[in-house]
Amino acid sequence: LILGCFIANTTSPLGWYDLVFGTVATSIAVILMTKVKNVWIAALFPVLSNGIIIALELGIAFDMLTIDAYLFNVLTVGLGELGVLYLVGIPVFYAIKKNQKLVELIGFKE
Repeated sequence: LILGCFIANTTSPLGWYDLVFGTVATSIAVILMTKVKNVWIAALFPVLSNGIIIALELGIAFDMLTIDAYLFNVLTVGLGELGVLYLVGIPVFYAIKKNQKLVELIGFKE
């Protein structure tokens, strides 16, 4: 996942900002997620890490590093992550878990 994030960010219009900030945010989230068994709690880590770190990235990249802009970005990035993870990611996770053949194919373990 971390490598995939890095590779995907090589095409970002924000260039090195996304390579560094995006990969760091993803790395923190992934490491923390592996420590928690409850998927609903684990999904909070990318919401928080991306909300905080990507908001900083946007402020630096667009030279808009004010407290108001930062808090707005924390809120909007965090809400976006929350929506993607809780409305799409977790339902897909449970759908995959129910498909025994797919679970075996991908080697999923809890």
